[in-house]
Amino acid sequence: MLASADFNFKRMMNKWKSSLFGLFFNSLKLVIFIFNNLLEIQMKSDPKQINNFKTKWTF
Repeated sequence: MLASADFNFKRMMNKWKSSLFGLFFNSLKLVIFIFNNLLEIQMKSDPKQINNFKTKWTF
């Protein structure tokens, strides 16, 4: 009985971890998508400004 409880606990933890990772991954994709769209809009309005922004952050 203890072995089956341990198995159920491990299975529950795996589901919890996978759902948490999925939530994090989806939110990360959403942030990248929004940032990419904002960058495209900015680039259409003034391409030179994006070039200056990129060169400021090079090391």
